[in-house]
Amino acid sequence: MAEGLDIEWRAIYEDGEELPQYNEDGTENLFADIDQNRLKFFVLEHKDGRSWDVNLADGSFRINAERFIWDGFDGADYRLVYFRRNRRQMGTAGISSSVIQHVGWQTTIGEKNHQRVMAIAENGACTIKSK
Repeated sequence: MAEGLDIEWRAIYEDGEELPQYNEDGTENLFADIDQNRLKFFVLEHKDGRSWDVNLADGSFRINAERFIWDGFDGADYRLVYFRRNRRQMGTAGISSSVIQHVGWQTTIGEKNHQRVMAIAENGACTIKSK
């Protein structure tokens, strides 16, 4: 875990090889370094041990040890969705900020794009959105 970060990502490929966001020597791997063609799991890990991941082979999600599958698409080509939203609020007490991480998949069936994405707050609260 890099200093000051509570959640980091890790890419796990079909052959078991892993690409962490931060290497043991502290150097950073960029999101662009991920080989999307070989990617099987994309994992977010909190420094306290909680984790969230998406399985791009079958479209399932896992929150800690609990696996969730719903209305997936057999044989679909699942593509990774991952982004972070930085939120800043100004008030009489000053400025507060928070980061929400979003991880999931998208696939196209016919002409329609389908997405399932988890939104994960810094406190670990998780919402799954379907579109």
